[in-house]
Amino acid sequence: MIIMFKQLYKRHLLFLLFALSLFVKNVLFRMATAHLDQWSTLCEFPGNFFVFWFGKLLPAIVIASFVYLFRKQWWTIVISLLTDLWILSNLFYFKANGLYLMPKEVMMAGNLHGFENSVLALMGWDVYVILLVSVVYIIGYFALSASKKQCFSIKCFGWVMGLSLLVDCWSNYYFNSQFYLVKEKIVPAPTFEQKMAHAWPFGLVYHDATTTRYNKEECLSMESNFAHDYLYSQSVISFLPAQWLFDYWNPMTDEVVVTEEDKQKIDQLYDVNSTSWNITAPQNNLLFIMVESLESWVLEDVEGIHFMPYLSQMVNQEHVYYAPHVKSQIRHGISGDGQLTYMTGLLPIQNGAACVLFGENRFPNYASSFPSSVLINPVVGYWNQEIVTESYGFKKLIQPESDKECWPDAITAEMMIEYMDTVQTFPFCALSLTIASHIPFGYGAKHPKYHLEGMPQTMIDYLNCLAYTDSCISVLVEHILQSPLASNTTIVITGDHTAFRTNAFKDLERYATEHNIVFSVAHNSVPLIIYSPMIGDNERYEGEAYQMDLYPTVCALLDSTVHVPSLGVDLRDSSSFNHRKVSEAEAYRLSDLIIRSNYFENVRNDTINCQ
Repeated sequence: MIIMFKQLYKRHLLFLLFALSLFVKNVLFRMATAHLDQWSTLCEFPGNFFVFWFGKLLPAIVIASFVYLFRKQWWTIVISLLTDLWILSNLFYFKANGLYLMPKEVMMAGNLHGFENSVLALMGWDVYVILLVSVVYIIGYFALSASKKQCFSIKCFGWVMGLSLLVDCWSNYYFNSQFYLVKEKIVPAPTFEQKMAHAWPFGLVYHDATTTRYNKEECLSMESNFAHDYLYSQSVISFLPAQWLFDYWNPMTDEVVVTEEDKQKIDQLYDVNSTSWNITAPQNNLLFIMVESLESWVLEDVEGIHFMPYLSQMVNQEHVYYAPHVKSQIRHGISGDGQLTYMTGLLPIQNGAACVLFGENRFPNYASSFPSSVLINPVVGYWNQEIVTESYGFKKLIQPESDKECWPDAITAEMMIEYMDTVQTFPFCALSLTIASHIPFGYGAKHPKYHLEGMPQTMIDYLNCLAYTDSCISVLVEHILQSPLASNTTIVITGDHTAFRTNAFKDLERYATEHNIVFSVAHNSVPLIIYSPMIGDNERYEGEAYQMDLYPTVCALLDSTVHVPSLGVDLRDSSSFNHRKVSEAEAYRLSDLIIRSNYFENVRNDTINCQ
């Protein structure tokens, strides 16, 4: 009896230790991903405070309660390590993209190939502390499980589960029937029948049976809003089964239902009766340079230094159009989304990456209008490049022979120069992708050309990367400007997206504020630089533009005789610029429909499923 009492006492301690370790990991994850101002709302609403913490404690208690049912407890170590894997995966993905892992994000894990160092660069104190919690638990486990004789208690298991269930049901009924959280604000909740289904012990999984995916603008971001709202008040540990329940109630299918109203909007935008959605007679060659993670503030004076001196001077020259405030509109597809928008004029889909999930679809593009076109890719397998190169209208893809090889920007520039010197058919269209300034900015760390005292190392490395890229771009552009190509070649230089999009880089923002650098995490812009013989004096636009505006702007410079339909506007045409046909939110929604329904393939055969 005494032995059983001691073993049961140890079992209680093991239960408490296991539950505490899981709970602490939940809290650490929330601390690492939450905006600090969000925590203040917990004090404003006492009920929300209780639900917030209990939502993270409940799954830990439920999982830990199973220690009472088994004689052997080694499985707790396995669960602890699997929990670490799931939490850290979400943490890394959030730091990189500001998003949480949903099923479609997991499907795109293959795109991390070749960029493992970028993931490792996101490791911080939170990663080590979460792993340390598991180490402490494992030590405690061996201390409490040393005895060979073990006992189990169904009664203890029943009490723990029963009390947890009762408190959970009461808290959800009492508090969540009064209010619920939407975008950091407490608002009155709809009726139970309209809004929610309760899935214990996974917290509240929101479900509105009266809402279809495409009949309201806000429903476009249903999955992302679900992840955001769920993880605010619930547990990252229960997030995985909660996703399954959410998908069960809100099934995502490949079939796209487009309302007749939306089909008419798209038909009007893209002129369904037109013989082509592309430019028909390009007047100039086109060289498009998409610079990895290029932000506009880098082209300005930073602590007395021009880190990109060539581009900084180029923006003030004749025949150049410069827009420093282009809003990055990427989503889950990151660089793939940037390429999609620049090459087709469409915006990214809501969930997943179009280049991965719909890479073989038909897209509007300008590359197919050229008799000769090439895409130079420095990394093999980069965002399904082999497939989308053809989908975006390019006739040729040049890339390394091995997937273990990555071309530095200087080699990419050399490849582009070789192509231009040997091309037989004009005009040509060429897209060059740079890679040196990809996080974790390894080139800058290995080649520290500049060093500023007190500046965060990440910012120094990033600026040194772009200093190198600037030198490579100067060789490529000058090769054109010093040749006959200067009179009939349009050069477009821009960033695929911004570099610093999450709170993982808040220390950079603090430094920038102290030193009057125009920099703000998640609010930086990409620059747009266009050289064209069709541009006279230097032109500059200081207002906000969108990435979706580049497509019609470039098309107008290439073929001024044809108006190319697009969701964006020609930035050089003030009349169209001041009268956008669709808002940014509506452009996102329609793009999602266009891509997922394969509009440009199906519209002529009228095979889109409408209702």
